[in-house]
Amino acid sequence: MATRLSLLPSPAPATTRCSRVFAPIQAITGAQRGDQLDGRHRTNDELTRLQICLSPNSPYTMTGCNAAEIPSYSPAVDITSLLRSWCSPGRIDKITMAHVRLDMIAVDSLVQPRLDRIKELESEIAHLRAEVDVISPTLDKYHSLHAPIRRLPPEMLLSIFGHLEPGPMPLKDDAPWVLTRVCSSWRDLVTHTPTLWSTIKMDCPYNYWNLSHYHHQHQHHTSSDLSPMSSLLTSSLRYSQNSPLDITLVSRLHNLSIDCITTPLSQHSNRWRSLVTDLDGFIPNDLPVLERLDLRIFSELFNSLQAPHLHTLIIGELYSIPFSRFPSLRCLECHIIDSEQLITLLEVAKQITSLRVDCWERLVPKNLPSSGIISSLLELHLPTKVPKALSCISFPMLHSLTLGLPLCYHPGYNPEDVDILNNLHCPRLRTLIFNNTINILPLNKLLSCPITRLDLVIRAKSVYYALISMPLLHLEDLRVTDESPWSEEILSLVKAKKGLRNVEVKSALIERIRELFRTESFPEELTTSFSVCSHGY
Repeated sequence: MATRLSLLPSPAPATTRCSRVFAPIQAITGAQRGDQLDGRHRTNDELTRLQICLSPNSPYTMTGCNAAEIPSYSPAVDITSLLRSWCSPGRIDKITMAHVRLDMIAVDSLVQPRLDRIKELESEIAHLRAEVDVISPTLDKYHSLHAPIRRLPPEMLLSIFGHLEPGPMPLKDDAPWVLTRVCSSWRDLVTHTPTLWSTIKMDCPYNYWNLSHYHHQHQHHTSSDLSPMSSLLTSSLRYSQNSPLDITLVSRLHNLSIDCITTPLSQHSNRWRSLVTDLDGFIPNDLPVLERLDLRIFSELFNSLQAPHLHTLIIGELYSIPFSRFPSLRCLECHIIDSEQLITLLEVAKQITSLRVDCWERLVPKNLPSSGIISSLLELHLPTKVPKALSCISFPMLHSLTLGLPLCYHPGYNPEDVDILNNLHCPRLRTLIFNNTINILPLNKLLSCPITRLDLVIRAKSVYYALISMPLLHLEDLRVTDESPWSEEILSLVKAKKGLRNVEVKSALIERIRELFRTESFPEELTTSFSVCSHGY
């Protein structure tokens, strides 16, 4: 026979005020709950016994309230010890189990009315919240009336709004749409300011548009997905009224599914001021106010395009373009694969004053003239390579030269580039910008030009020494991206150049450099600024 565990009730302390209050509830609801907990109908004797056990003088009643006025209960059986004894109900004697059932009924009689009360309160809270939701919008209007931002005049608000740029896609949560949902005053102000709607961007990531020839699992968007975007576009065009439009439409795929986008845009082509796109099928021949075109695909459009105000053209590889059709063209960005292309370009497009050329020249040109080519360029930007053709071109008007290629010992370094640049004929050069590391000493002839602005990326201490030793008599504006650990040399360079009027320094050690400059005194006409940059600029 299994040993039965007996845990008899210990004498309970004196009954308190709380026990006298709750005892009648325990005697009634506890017995009723006990019927449910036991799962059977109790006899009159059992109910009588429960009422006695739950009476005010019973050891099973509450014995008091704690400091927070929460009723406490003293059970007849230590349920925690019983749980730790590993005894199942079948191994506990009947008397102890009877006390356990009575304890359970008593505790349940405390919990249940409180749960009922919680439900009542939750219902009341929900009702109050519903009332607040109805009333609070009116209160919000009063708070809005006293908001500090309402003190700003509309002109200042529009100045602030003008700095917000729309995202890559027209979305309701992006500018300028998000401004219309702040308040009715802002909505009225924004929707009646055409310039806030004149920039339209649709720079779509690859695979954004509906690709009907793709497997359905890779088909992210359908024509119906473009409907909200088309609706926003139509509204933007309407709000922009007659303002010139700056449009970006980059799909990266030639797909007919975007007709709902291109058709409304084409209907307003007489207002296109600038256009960035990789599509040409929707571009009409007549663009009366177009000033800037970025079209980096081969296109026959230029043979018939009428754009009398076009001044900036960005294309991919340079091909046969009738530049005579665009007398206002001044700025050109393109790729060339040999020097002959550059020479031809300068001969047929004499109206161009600013040229950026990505040169991918691989072979040494064979038929270059020895000299005699004169260019009227004012600005020249060479981000990748120095074309060999520069050795036979004179730039008497050039005042700005920007170089992005490395001009020091580097995997991309070519000594011939340095020789060509050092012998470049540009007597009026004023601005020289190096966007990559350089070895300054071999470029002494180029730096003998009357340079007033010099931008440098410096990694070697020797570059500072070389600059200090060079006259640079006209230098007024020095901008240094320092990627070296020698902060003191920047200060030495600035002190050595007495004619400086502006100094800008970028460095990962900017606090150290700023502190060095703080300890020195400089002329009042010299302005200095500092900003942080990481190595590998």
